[in-house]
Amino acid sequence: EDVQQPDVVQEDVEMVFAAGLSSLDAHSMEWDQLSFQKQQQSIRKDFDVWLKYKVFDKVIRKDQLKDPTATIFKGTLVNRTKVVNGEMIGKSRFCPKGFVDKDRGVFRVDSPVANIATHLCLETVSSSRNWSSATLDFSAAFYQGERSTRDNMYVQVPIEWLSFLLDEKFITKTDHDFAQKGSIVLIIHLIKDVPGIDSAPRSFWLKFSNVLRRLKFRQSLVDTCCWWYQKDDSTMPSGVLSCHVDDERLHGSTEFFEQIVPLLGKYLVIGVLEIHHRGTSHDYIGASFLMQRDGSIRLNQTKYVAAKLQEVALHGSRHRDAEADATVQELEAYRTALGRAMWIQRSRPDTGFYVSKAAQATSKLKVLDIVDLNKLISYVKQNPRGRLLNKLVEPLAVVAFTDASFGEKSQGGSVVCLISEPGDSIDKSSDIRCSVIVCRSNVIRRVAKSTFDAETIQAVECIDDAITIRHLVEESRHGPDLTLSDTIRRRLVRLPTLARTVPSLFVLSDSDGLVRHCSHSGSISSVNKRRIMDVASLRECLRLGEVRSIEHVAGDVNPSNALTKKCPPQETTRLMLERMLYDGIIDKQIWLGQKLYVTKESAPPPSPDDIKMLAQQEERK
Repeated sequence: EDVQQPDVVQEDVEMVFAAGLSSLDAHSMEWDQLSFQKQQQSIRKDFDVWLKYKVFDKVIRKDQLKDPTATIFKGTLVNRTKVVNGEMIGKSRFCPKGFVDKDRGVFRVDSPVANIATHLCLETVSSSRNWSSATLDFSAAFYQGERSTRDNMYVQVPIEWLSFLLDEKFITKTDHDFAQKGSIVLIIHLIKDVPGIDSAPRSFWLKFSNVLRRLKFRQSLVDTCCWWYQKDDSTMPSGVLSCHVDDERLHGSTEFFEQIVPLLGKYLVIGVLEIHHRGTSHDYIGASFLMQRDGSIRLNQTKYVAAKLQEVALHGSRHRDAEADATVQELEAYRTALGRAMWIQRSRPDTGFYVSKAAQATSKLKVLDIVDLNKLISYVKQNPRGRLLNKLVEPLAVVAFTDASFGEKSQGGSVVCLISEPGDSIDKSSDIRCSVIVCRSNVIRRVAKSTFDAETIQAVECIDDAITIRHLVEESRHGPDLTLSDTIRRRLVRLPTLARTVPSLFVLSDSDGLVRHCSHSGSISSVNKRRIMDVASLRECLRLGEVRSIEHVAGDVNPSNALTKKCPPQETTRLMLERMLYDGIIDKQIWLGQKLYVTKESAPPPSPDDIKMLAQQEERK
């Protein structure tokens, strides 16, 4: 109630608020359950989209095609259910089978989407500034893309479209009747990259990015799918847009929404614009976001888990034969269940270690591995949880926890979270509110010959993630950093250099050897040259101020420890991790008994007890 919400009025834009059915409810209904009338309306609507956006220019008979280089696709009509305005309807889409394209691999098809960590970081920043949030979906996005660079693409006409083509006078009655009987084959000449063709997402991305540049958005240097809107270099950004294909997430001030949404509507047709108020829920990137009254955000995938996450069937006493090899059918069902378990990692990252181990088992799958995955699925379904993104007080800082377990396949774990800026050091006398942005369990990709190797490799990866989040927070304060050409241009016209405040980054590891090697300038006791380079890089991060400090934390309270090995539900590290994820709290118990190592420049003066202890050490030597 204390936040002024934008009053956006836009033609052809639906203002949808959380009520009735949500998009995740579509999983519970099949196409065949819709009425025949709704099915036909859905198919006709898809055809009208092709007409509206001028996807094709002519229809000819296949035997009349003279171009030997032409690519003729077969197509399929994809039908599914969808929820719009709380009502279940049908959605049809005719797609060429692009995987049979003979020129596949010749043309660029890359089309980026924003990283999940970027989305979560922007949600936290938006909440801390009392910005309004919205999701925006473009109507028939891929059909609005740039014109294709290929002029020799054709697709066979689906039989459901013959009557529509006749009504629009693209074909004659004779061709219609012969095609209906299967005597001739009609093909459509494509002039755009439609859904199904590999380059379709890229064509839309090129069109959309050009529109954003025209509207004076500035592309993030951290994530190419994150765009900041600021009036000039000296002001704080007033809004941000992150892309997930054609689903866009917007955060910003009232002025930002009033200016940008109508301008976007001039270049691209907007299908749905959903403004999110506190106390309401909305679906985005496969999860449900609940905007709580205190400004925090609760993220869950409960509906997806209930509808899609199912155990792998083991018939009879099959589960008792633990060392038996899995059948082909069991392997296929296992991969399906594993893929769905991976998808829910954005809301249930506490299960990351078990999902990682399940993925490693697919090469030589045993019945025992299936049983373990079924136990994980059963646990997730019986213990529904929602990830919490706390509302924090700006400025923000970054805290990263790292850990690794050494073995035949060493496992690493990283937890990166945002907290309110603590100043020179973290207050360790009380609990700290946080928002976990990155929570990852993964096999260490490089060879580790010792525990020190494994800890160092994982620390480097964790700090990479943390620095990325830190740069994103920095951009939220000042906008993207200037490019070299922009810097030179400012110098030529004698504009002053803009000062940028850098968020603090604190790193915590339970490897005492790693912390000591990073914090001192002595030689590194490792025969592995790669480790020497890694430690030198970490030292440089400390020296340059990229990292404020690398601290030691006890292993039995390190939350990332639960991502590197099996931990019972009541183990301390597991509880610490769950409290960070689902309560948004870094427990003060983490700091007990902690040894702190910082760079020489920021080290506090020694106490009398420290001086006495050092004198005793020298005497022993």
